[in-house]
Order: sequence, then structure tokens, then C-alpha cells
Amino acid sequence: MMNKHRLLGVLVIILVLGFLMTGCELEPKEDVWVKGTLSNYSDVAFHEFDVVSGKKYYVWVREYWSNSVVVADGFADVVISAKYKNGDVIFAETNAGANKNTDATNTWGASNFTASKNGVVEIKVSVDQDLFSGGPGKYWVAMTTSNKRPSEK
Repeated sequence: MMNKHRLLGVLVIILVLGFLMTGCELEPKEDVWVKGTLSNYSDVAFHEFDVVSGKKYYVWVREYWSNSVVVADGFADVVISAKYKNGDVIFAETNAGANKNTDATNTWGASNFTASKNGVVEIKVSVDQDLFSGGPGKYWVAMTTSNKRPSEK
């Protein structure tokens, strides 16, 4: 019969392996790009980060329509939306954040919001279903607290 400690150790290993097999990427940290992949039109991905009430946040994506992307290099055409973990919507699906333009009045600048509470924000990334969509593929997402697009390494 297996003792409690050994059983607990086996369960921890199973949980860790299960998490690693999901393909989860690290969550966005300020000024750091996180890579993701959407394999088909119905795929969605979620990225979370902590927010502080009263602080402004900018969400950037590098995708099919980004200035620094060549159409043939496998990038997805994505839309993003954001909500608090409790379900309160911050912004609905938007293409904003793809362009290098950092003019806050330009809709192609970052999607931005000022946190109304402390907590966790969930960014949903999905394939743009528009008629002229580039389709599934890879993308990158980043978060900043300034209206400055992180450098693309």
C-alpha cells in the first residue's frame, strides 16, 4: 500500500505534467512579449495579468496586420477583448494594438483601459472572423503601463 507522502508526490507530478502539456505560455509581464498560436478559426487563447485600481494599462499585439510582420510568415489575424476575472467587461473585440503607431487617438494604437479595481484581467485572443481576415497562426501579446510599444526582439 502506498503511503500518503508518496501518493501526494505522484499527484503533484501528474498535475505539473498536465499543466505543462496544455501548452500554456507565461502570462504577460510589463514590456515583455508572450507568444501564442491559434491553430484554427475557432481557437481562443487567454492571458492574465494583475492590475491595480486607478492605473492605466495598454495591451499590444503583434499579428498579421502589424507593421513589422510579413504576410507570409505565419502570423494570425487576431482580435482581443478584456474582462476582469469576475466577468465585468473592460473592452469588447478590437483590432487595436497591432500597429506601431502609439498615438493614443489612433484606433490602431494599443487597446488601453484604466483599472477600476484591483484584481486579475483576462485578455482573450481569437482569430478575426472578418471577411478579409488573414486567418489562424501565431501571435504575440504584451502589456505596458505606458503608451510605448515594447521592442520586438
